[in-house]
Amino acid sequence: MTSREDLKDGEEKIEQFLTHLAVKSGVAPSTQNQAMNALVFLYKKVLNISLKEEINAIRAQKKTNIPVVMIREEVRQTINYIEGAPQLIVKLLYGSGIRIMEAVRLRIKDIDYQMKQLTVRSGKGANDRVTTFPGSMVPTIRKSFSKSKNFTPAGFSARIRRSIFTLCART
Repeated sequence: MTSREDLKDGEEKIEQFLTHLAVKSGVAPSTQNQAMNALVFLYKKVLNISLKEEINAIRAQKKTNIPVVMIREEVRQTINYIEGAPQLIVKLLYGSGIRIMEAVRLRIKDIDYQMKQLTVRSGKGANDRVTTFPGSMVPTIRKSFSKSKNFTPAGFSARIRRSIFTLCART
């Protein structure tokens, strides 16, 4: 646009531009709405040009995001690929549904073997919660503790932190 004369037939030009955004540029619907509102504001409030017709541009399509989920066999293969303490942590994360930082803060006293539950302290939202503890992990965790000659609850937390940081460094 080089002159005010180019601003005439605003509805048609706005329609063309919004259609271009939707079809050629592939923008999100919210981006197209924001562009339309900005142009309508420009014409009505700044340029004092009333828009007489309705703007019927092709609307941008909302993109559907399909979540990526691993099947059980893929999870099993992934866990088997990892060894040692990091594998123990991955099993704990997967089996209990806890977050990484919750695993980092996990203490030995937070595991209830009889009830098969974990107490997650200061989790998301700074709240404590109880979650399931996979029964299949009880022998693995006990075996892991028996290997440690100088086992202490503080050492357990430190081992989890080291394992998680080692695991994260690999990826």
